[in-house]
Amino acid sequence: LSLEEMKRQAVALLLCACALACADAKSYVRVNQAGYLPAETKLAYVLSSNKGLAGADCQVVSVATAVVNLTSRLVDSGVWNSEFPKVYTCTFSAVNTAGEYRIVVPSADSVVSPVFQIGEAAAVYGGLLANALFYYQASRDGSDQKFTWRPACHASDASATIYNTPAYDDDDVLQGSLTSAGIGTADVAGGWFDAGDYIKFVETTSYVVDLMLFTLNRYADIPDRAALLEEAQFGLNWLSKMWNNDKKLLLYQVGIGSGNDEILGDHDVWRLPEHDASYAAAGKTRYLRNRPTFAAGAAGSSISPNLAGRLASAYALCYQVTGDADCLVRAETVFAQARTSGVGQLLTTAPFDYYPEDEWCSDMELGAIELHFAATKAGDITAARNYLAQAKQYLNKCLGSSASVSPLNLYDVSGLAAFEVARASASDDATRAAAVAALAAGLSKAQQQSSKDPFGMWTEYGTAGDVAPETLGWAAVGHLYAELTGDSASFASLTRKSRDYVLGANGWGQSFIIGAAYDATGSAPLCASHQIDNLLDRRYVGGVVDGPNAASFDDEFFEEARECPAGWTDAFSAFDRDGWHYWDDVRSWPTDEPALDYTAVSMLVFAQQFSNVSLAESSVVTPVLSVATVPHGATWFALASCCALAYLLWRV
Repeated sequence: LSLEEMKRQAVALLLCACALACADAKSYVRVNQAGYLPAETKLAYVLSSNKGLAGADCQVVSVATAVVNLTSRLVDSGVWNSEFPKVYTCTFSAVNTAGEYRIVVPSADSVVSPVFQIGEAAAVYGGLLANALFYYQASRDGSDQKFTWRPACHASDASATIYNTPAYDDDDVLQGSLTSAGIGTADVAGGWFDAGDYIKFVETTSYVVDLMLFTLNRYADIPDRAALLEEAQFGLNWLSKMWNNDKKLLLYQVGIGSGNDEILGDHDVWRLPEHDASYAAAGKTRYLRNRPTFAAGAAGSSISPNLAGRLASAYALCYQVTGDADCLVRAETVFAQARTSGVGQLLTTAPFDYYPEDEWCSDMELGAIELHFAATKAGDITAARNYLAQAKQYLNKCLGSSASVSPLNLYDVSGLAAFEVARASASDDATRAAAVAALAAGLSKAQQQSSKDPFGMWTEYGTAGDVAPETLGWAAVGHLYAELTGDSASFASLTRKSRDYVLGANGWGQSFIIGAAYDATGSAPLCASHQIDNLLDRRYVGGVVDGPNAASFDDEFFEEARECPAGWTDAFSAFDRDGWHYWDDVRSWPTDEPALDYTAVSMLVFAQQFSNVSLAESSVVTPVLSVATVPHGATWFALASCCALAYLLWRV
């Protein structure tokens, strides 16, 4: 080859390299859209179709000044899917000045993250805690409403006929009609709607009240404590209507979700709750207008231990927080009614498939340990010792061969119960050691799996449901472990990544909490599967949705529903992985329906950020090129200059 030909080929190669570098490869930056605390480890993730970004710059740019506060390098963190085969991590822990920022990746067509903030707990999590409280306030049933746009509804609940538990087939179709329990009516007005529907369950409400009161009892520095206590009391007041302490009679549900050809259930009609009063009192709509309530059994009979344990815990915590003596009496009474032998299928809801809980031991453990703390406060040392002994027995029974806890969730409160038992036990007590070991074992297993995933997901994709709430559950348990042991380092990675994941640092780039994006550049559910949210076009901010999973939904939907998203478009399909999908779609209750129990654990996680325990995670080591004040775009300008130079050489 002549010198001229060699020069032209070299320039051609340079042009190709520049073209590749300048190409519009698809990339997205994922961050915790709520923001970061100043001292914590801060990671952003770049999801990309470009396999060659390892070592490329990632810049932290101030929104206010457009100044690059830090330039770091991307690290290859693993694979995602066929369309986005690479995930890269950008560490920016060194940026700790309060403010608004974006992550910019110049070599990926200057792709930018949503805006996020760095600030103290009040700035980052105070609003999220307030939103979660709003979700419950806006979910109130009955006449005691907090907002003018929520009129009174379901007045007939004040004299609801009591029925026996209805029968359902395997497809959740109601068999026949309802049969009266023959014990008259009950005032079951009030309470919270369970999810996007209008049914009310002791199963979920008791769990929510437990977490609300535990949060109040544990974290003194959270904002607006009075409002949270008021809402917890609202839920507790309804539970006290469902549990008749004098008769020892438990009602466990108001309304029916699934009907049949002759009876419409709550899930058969898309409407606002106040509309139920307009339905006919006879015929197919009779149980929409006059809602039934269901008895768990005859007065004085034993109670399913999951419900007995959680109710006892709620009342015992009520006494600890408020000193209300009636709460302690109720806690002791309902705990004593628990059926702990020959239990069989637990009583949760009708149909059982709505909440197919199969674990009750941790509920009784939690009830016993909270009764221990309540009796201690009351000065009844004998009772306190007895309840502690029972709690320890349940701890050993609950752990079994696995000897580990699960993420805190409606179906398993072992992590919270173990924390409380350990807190009540002497430092040299073998039970305390077992509780701490169980917490560590569960967290360790989850963290090992988390370390294998580019976004820190604690379970294999395609293997779990309730993804967002259970991920928050690990964030809660991890923080409790740090509070209990003083070890704020061992599980800091899992604890932080779990929180970040739910708030947007995931493959879909979606916060799974309604309204939990710092501003309009972020992404949070806009089309929740929630009737009031949909029909009034009013976001139920604070509500936690399920998030991605392997479930699907029926395209057939209610004509009354507002189309959301417009044209039923799917904006997230490109990010699917291993059978998991996320739909932000009003029809998609498996991924986008907020619920009472989901939201409760978020309140606990946000409150924990106000504690004096800070996670001491070792920062992921990423090469930091500079902490500089370079105007955003300088690197991209240099690359463009390279391309221009190559073009000029080619023209020579």
